[in-house]
Amino acid sequence: DRDNSISADGGDSLDNWHMTQGGFRLDWQEASSDQITLQGDIYSGKEAGLYRGGFAVGTTPAPDFEDHTKLAGGNVLGRWSRQLAQNADFKLQTYYDRTKRKVPGTLDETRNTFDVDFQYHLALNQRHDILWGVGFRQTRDELDNSPFIAFIPDHRTDRTYSTFLQDRIDVWKRRLFLTFGSKFEHNDYSGFESQPNARLTWLATNRQTFWAAVSRAARIPSRLDADVSITAPASTSDAPYPAYVNIVGSDDFDSEELVAYEAGYRIQAQQNLSFDISAFYNDYDQLQTVKPQAPVTVVNFPLTYIVLPNIVDNGM
Repeated sequence: DRDNSISADGGDSLDNWHMTQGGFRLDWQEASSDQITLQGDIYSGKEAGLYRGGFAVGTTPAPDFEDHTKLAGGNVLGRWSRQLAQNADFKLQTYYDRTKRKVPGTLDETRNTFDVDFQYHLALNQRHDILWGVGFRQTRDELDNSPFIAFIPDHRTDRTYSTFLQDRIDVWKRRLFLTFGSKFEHNDYSGFESQPNARLTWLATNRQTFWAAVSRAARIPSRLDADVSITAPASTSDAPYPAYVNIVGSDDFDSEELVAYEAGYRIQAQQNLSFDISAFYNDYDQLQTVKPQAPVTVVNFPLTYIVLPNIVDNGM
């Protein structure tokens, strides 16, 4: 239970909050080769804030007001690990998560997420260390929209399928290692995505290590990119009529992309002292931007107002 912070002028900062949370975790070993974990949490609380007053397009906005965002949710997770042999093991994990958010004058959301993940590890021929896996995630939301922010449609189910494969190769006498692999996904927004990675590690001495890597990452779109509609009064003062900014998502929004380059050096100067130096170069593409469109004058007798439309786009 936390009280308001105090602002510079001595007033309340309207950031008090309280939360009640409880959980459990159980770990046990069914046999010498099996480990099982079961855990869960549940919580409920609220957080104070200053919220936007309600309005309808073409009318005067209501003043902002003080209220609380209501928070609630819970989750449960299960994990099974098995050692198959001296050089092989697997892990199977699944979880369910439910969240509820009620933001006054803005949005109410209930979200249910289910996830299952399987990984298999195999050390092969003393040179290859192989790791592969598959996964599935489903998330479903139900929303109560407002004139300020809306997601259209007001409920949606998204599914993501994934698999990955990685091999760590002992190239030379346990001194030079090459690790390469990739993750492959299919999602409901941008379709198929690949995220490859390659890494080279050289143990120059028992105390010195050099490494270099290149990898590709992708941020898959979400409902905030594809389905959102935000409407708010514009601050412009030269419009002949009341003006409103409208930002809408796009079904054509694609994944944001990153190609990352990395190189580094590490030295163990003493038993309890080490130094690292590294360099990174990140090349981003298709970053999210908002593209302005031509203003539109709306005549809806007896009201006349201007809409300044904007579309979410991969503009950079």
